[in-house]
Amino acid sequence: MGYRSNGGMVIFGPKDKMIAHLASLRMSKTNNEPWTCPEIYIYETGDRLVWKLEYCGWKWYDDYPDIQEFERIWSLSEDEEDRGISGFRWRYGEDNTDTESYAFGEEVGFKVVVERCVYYDLPGPPEPPTQPTDG
Repeated sequence: MGYRSNGGMVIFGPKDKMIAHLASLRMSKTNNEPWTCPEIYIYETGDRLVWKLEYCGWKWYDDYPDIQEFERIWSLSEDEEDRGISGFRWRYGEDNTDTESYAFGEEVGFKVVVERCVYYDLPGPPEPPTQPTDG
């Protein structure tokens, strides 16, 4: 089975800088196998381009190819901070104390808060029995 984690990463910046950065990420990949990760979204918001990845149930081991690619993208993106690229990432594991988040670059009015919550809906206590009335 293995230890599983949930989390994500968002890299964003001016559209022209992000297009160049994403092309560079693709061209600098050392593993020739394509990273076909269905959880990746690329979209525009205003004058920014956003690259977003969210994942659930990943086995988080440093020697796994998906984790290595995740770390490579984060590291190379951090190196682009002086060119206007920003990002944040989060991960939480099965253990309640295993939570981490990191950020670099500018804040643009949104952020990620990693929070663990339990929601449940229990039935209320039973109604007391009614007393028979005379009459």
